[in-house]
Amino acid sequence: QIEGDAKPRFYDGLVVANGHHWHPNWPNYSGGFTGEILHSHDVKSKEQLKGKRVLVVGAGNSAVDILDDAAHDGVRAVHSMRRSYYFFPKLILGKPADVFIDKTSRWPLPRSVMRYLYWWGLRITVGSHWKYNLPAPDHKLFEAHPTACTLYLDHIAHGRIVTKPDIESMSGNIVRFSDGTEEEVDLVIYATGFRPSFPFMDQSYILDEDGRSKLFIHTFDREHDDLFAVGLFEPAEGGVWQLADYQARLIASFIVALASDPQHADWFRELKATATPDIGHGIPYKDTPWHKFEIHHYRFRKYMDRLLKKFGASATLPFAGTVMLASGKAEDGKSKLKLAS
Repeated sequence: QIEGDAKPRFYDGLVVANGHHWHPNWPNYSGGFTGEILHSHDVKSKEQLKGKRVLVVGAGNSAVDILDDAAHDGVRAVHSMRRSYYFFPKLILGKPADVFIDKTSRWPLPRSVMRYLYWWGLRITVGSHWKYNLPAPDHKLFEAHPTACTLYLDHIAHGRIVTKPDIESMSGNIVRFSDGTEEEVDLVIYATGFRPSFPFMDQSYILDEDGRSKLFIHTFDREHDDLFAVGLFEPAEGGVWQLADYQARLIASFIVALASDPQHADWFRELKATATPDIGHGIPYKDTPWHKFEIHHYRFRKYMDRLLKKFGASATLPFAGTVMLASGKAEDGKSKLKLAS
């Protein structure tokens, strides 16, 4: 039922495209902080950091970008992280790191060899963590999402960013860390990620009990032919939009096949029910919320491209029906899905 409508609407299908980077994940620490607290989601301008002693919690891409601004415009920039990560330069041989990784992913080499080459490349271009007074990661390369940064390590080397371990407690404006040190800060920014949330429907359609995607290639419901998701994945390299475009084209191809190409519809229906294609890095990820939707950009893209080619001409046939984009509008149709009111 759409908010503001007296009666429910019915649709032939539902595309869930509300994203999973909008519901902030807030950590809990003992004590109380009396200064300003923000989530990285709410940091829109470096003006919010100007003239303040800033503590950033977390070690992802947003965290290091905010720390860069804090190092330039804040009075003091302090960084707290529970664990260390591998820090990739944003540019490699003058090209964006994701472009470089995408090209090397095409090389006919075992993934263990590729990880070995990347590891040595990092040692040469970045160096060891101890040179920046950072703890070594507690995982192997690509077992957790690496962090892309260029200036973060430079700021540490020049003393513009002070690194700290996990927070132990807070009291007033004082933050105490697990190594016994303390910092007085004005602003705490939690760059601690997000939680997937689907407040408009029963999320058991999409997530299992562990919060992982139940969908085929994070896109198709394995039992229902009228429920889809777009953007529910986390690429370790590259952006979301190109992959979301492939998802949308696959969804359209399947919808058209359901209407006018029974042979392709039956093939894909059987495939999505049980298939578990290799669209990751081929190694187990750290069991954290950040990695529940992790995929390998190149392998995910190539797999979807193969499926689109197999659909063939059916993707160009007309379709007469109505599909609702989550939070969107459409004319009345039919649906087997029951949404929360």
